Amino acid sequence: RQESTEIELLNFITGFLQFYKGNNDLALQYFQKIGEGNPYFWYWEAIAQEKAGNTQEAKKLYKKIAEYNVNSLPLALVRNKAIKKL
Repeated sequence: RQESTEIELLNFITGFLQFYKGNNDLALQYFQKIGEGNPYFWYWEAIAQEKAGNTQEAKKLYKKIAEYNVNSLPLALVRNKAIKKL
């Protein structure tokens, strides 16, 4: 049995690797399978959206990160970067 967090992490890692291999469309497919609740994952989806030319989708994600109000390490890692992108 797989936990949902394991599946989310697997989708993130696979998407991240695809992004760095230059397979942006495939990376987005994996990033979009990830559930709610992790600003670090949202940040990388926003980067991939931006690279695909989907600037409005990317801005929505950056705004979501900037306005997220649950202190956590994932948020601390990306919040200032997301704010700079707005």
